[in-house]
Amino acid sequence: QGLMTFNPAHLQRVLKPSGMLLTSLQVNNVEVNTGADNSVADNDINYIDALTLEYNQNTIAINYVIPDYRRNKHEYSFRLAGFNDKWSRDVSGRAVFTNLSPGKYTFEVKGDGEDYSESTYRKLSIIIKPPFWGTWWAYCIYLIIAIFIIELIRRTITTMIRLRNKVII
Repeated sequence: QGLMTFNPAHLQRVLKPSGMLLTSLQVNNVEVNTGADNSVADNDINYIDALTLEYNQNTIAINYVIPDYRRNKHEYSFRLAGFNDKWSRDVSGRAVFTNLSPGKYTFEVKGDGEDYSESTYRKLSIIIKPPFWGTWWAYCIYLIIAIFIIELIRRTITTMIRLRNKVII
């Protein structure tokens, strides 16, 4: 019915929010499946805001992607606040953290470049619980045991001194 032409120089670049998706989570090099009995997440990683792990689950790998196919290669920046507050640049879409100490962390990832808006940002809170021997109640028990041992040593020394004084008299 007709011919349509256009000049590419007159095209306007329209920024459309594309979001950021977390595609997978590995804890101690094991993929987290939400339906498993021993899963650390009750829901898909994109639908949770916080993740709580045990002290021995301290190696974490997170894969992420921007579902925008206008580019062949995306650039990202990520950081784990509480571990390293400096943003790291990445093109692989994967962040790995090993030997994390117990504590509270916030994983943040964003798209780098002028094509990305605020919607290409995602964060995930990660809490690694301390071992039972490193909790506040364990330290209270340690303190009580130390006081008991000190008192036992004090009584033993006092008894020895009394016995020595009786023998001398």
